[in-house]
Amino acid sequence: SDWDHDNLAQIYFQDEIPESNKFHKFFRIRDVDVIKGFFNKEQVGAEIKALPEIQLHHIEKFTFKNNLIGFLKKFETAKIFIRERLYKYGLWRSKKLFNWLDDFNPDVIILLPCNYEFIYDISKEIAKKYNSKHFIYFTDDFLINKNTSTRYKKKAREVIEFSDGCFAISEAMQREYRSIFNKKINILINPISFEKKIKLNYLLPTKKI
Repeated sequence: SDWDHDNLAQIYFQDEIPESNKFHKFFRIRDVDVIKGFFNKEQVGAEIKALPEIQLHHIEKFTFKNNLIGFLKKFETAKIFIRERLYKYGLWRSKKLFNWLDDFNPDVIILLPCNYEFIYDISKEIAKKYNSKHFIYFTDDFLINKNTSTRYKKKAREVIEFSDGCFAISEAMQREYRSIFNKKINILINPISFEKKIKLNYLLPTKKI
């Protein structure tokens, strides 16, 4: 991408390290950080340095951590309920986060919908605080899936109405979301960069793409 690396930043809520050899502005808030916030709110979250190498996760061997994650997914409903309650206390509002946001001062917020209400609320609050434009980017069928609860669809509709615009990753998704939410939705395709450092010979039968 030709996007200036200093003009793009991300806040995320998973126990992961981003992988990028260009972009470097990342702020991570984990559930464990929020729990620690009950004792020291100012220390919730941290600025994270990205890993310079792209990892081939799909060929990693099974580990105890992978098996544990698979086990916990069986209790997804309970996990969602606990996370929602945890973030409702507002302990994610740390001095470190807002110092980081003050330094970046976002002009635009782009939200990827998910199955957590608190993500929508945090995105709206940050957009209001910094007077930022707010956009929704649909990259999967979560909100049009029949198994998605009405509660999340209601919250999504609330944030969509609040937003300045919407994007979808494909024409098919554009049509589906436009028919449901009756909103203008532009297409924003996610490009793929084939880095020389990634060995794709075992995936691609030919060098011609």
